[in-house]
Amino acid sequence: MMKSFVAVAVGFFAFVAAANAGIVGVDVGTGAPPATLGGYTISALPLDLTPDFTSVGGAPGSPPLSGAITFSPALDAYTVGASWASWSHGYTGRVYYTGSATTATIGLPASTGAFLFYAEPNPFAVWGITATADDGTFVTASVNGSGGANGFGFYGTGGTSLASITVTSGVDFAVGEFYGVRVPEPATLTVLALGALSLLRRRL
Repeated sequence: MMKSFVAVAVGFFAFVAAANAGIVGVDVGTGAPPATLGGYTISALPLDLTPDFTSVGGAPGSPPLSGAITFSPALDAYTVGASWASWSHGYTGRVYYTGSATTATIGLPASTGAFLFYAEPNPFAVWGITATADDGTFVTASVNGSGGANGFGFYGTGGTSLASITVTSGVDFAVGEFYGVRVPEPATLTVLALGALSLLRRRL
């Protein structure tokens, strides 16, 4: 009887996870990044020491991700306050400029559960910027190129992971200030499910 119950309960949790699976987009605004995104605790990606004005095909991502992130097309490395004039909320680190391109795709390593970045247009004016996840979920914001870098966040639900985010605008822009986290390992999910089962068993 107990084995039957456990099998049904495990199936129930699997069904709930599948039913709630998907990607959610969040407009973070111009403030400092939140500590969590969709229940995930996110961390800043490693510092990129590439010299300014160098064209790069990606940036460090591990930890907290499982590998480096990629750029398509390649982007130019800049530093806020030195080679890039402005950003928002006091950030003065590395950003990546599109040059003449108005679209750039950020490729994410396997098992990325949540990812957050900021973007700002090159002109000192307000332009629309849209970020679209690989499943079509998108976030659009009006972003001020004069110190108004806006945050765009995405996270998976029900065990869904992110594969890429495509950023588009009517003008050239920069992306940067990356934060992320991996999807919990299968072993962690199993422990969580067993913990929930133990609570149910106590109530029988």
